Amino acid sequence: MRPKITLTMTAAPSSDGVPLAALRLRRSLAWPVGQAEAILSPAVEAPDAGAKVRIEGSATGDQPAPLFTGRILRRQVGLWGSRLLIEEATGPLARLHIDKMANSSTAAKLIQELCQEAGVEAAVEPPGATLPFYAVQFSRSAMDNIVRLAAISGVLVVTTVEGKLRTLTPLPAPVATLQRDGAVLAFQSVDDPDEAAGSLITGDGAMGAKGPGAEGWLLQSLDAVAAGDGAIPHHQPGLKTAADVGRASTTLAMRAKERLRARLLSLAGIPPADLGEAILLTGFGPAPEPARLVGITLTWSVEHGLISRLELNGIGV
Repeated sequence: MRPKITLTMTAAPSSDGVPLAALRLRRSLAWPVGQAEAILSPAVEAPDAGAKVRIEGSATGDQPAPLFTGRILRRQVGLWGSRLLIEEATGPLARLHIDKMANSSTAAKLIQELCQEAGVEAAVEPPGATLPFYAVQFSRSAMDNIVRLAAISGVLVVTTVEGKLRTLTPLPAPVATLQRDGAVLAFQSVDDPDEAAGSLITGDGAMGAKGPGAEGWLLQSLDAVAAGDGAIPHHQPGLKTAADVGRASTTLAMRAKERLRARLLSLAGIPPADLGEAILLTGFGPAPEPARLVGITLTWSVEHGLISRLELNGIGV
């Protein structure tokens, strides 16, 4: 059967989806606010700007799977049909700029509060890093702060296909297996033999090394760096406990290693997993290899069919 891609109003989930004439959507782990461009035929009445919609698809025409959930930013109507520019449901976080102070809090609690301010649904894994003090400044968007809070907590932050902001521990266990067969249109492996620059994470707490209880702050001496023998420190203010520093440092090093082995894979069908999750690649090398899904570009048209371009990073290098 032919692939089927539909757009449904989330306000009327029981209604039949409107078939799309063409679609291009982009989602990435680098920035958790994706966008989609959808084309509807002239025979279809397009939803208005501001409407909440869900895009679903199936490579075989059977039960559709969710691919994208968001809100229509702009609608353009012509004799050729309608063009919709759609932003993922977490988009309001990228436009929210506020001043906020947090004392004796956690990263998970602060992320949840920012999502509530923006009216965005969230599924946040507690507790995240312990924060004696944290300042959300107006110069940074709420999403900028969330990405930073996730990094110092050693977790990934993504927007799910259901439109929820989610933080998850970057586990290496694959959630799906992808076999090299006729559905795989292209595969490219780019291994970087050069080691990434080392990085250390240090924390200076809320008041630096001069405040009360300074002996509790974790500080990294820069003597070795100045002598040319050490790694350049990656400074993350606010971290205090050894567990938080270790978790953030381990995750940072793990993701740096994963980026050394990039994989680009084009697939005739929908992605087998969601962003941040691991896939077991079989038949692409001498042995099965797990890889993390870090980017998805999906295109659909009557002329070229349904194609998913997956950006993957090798795990366990």
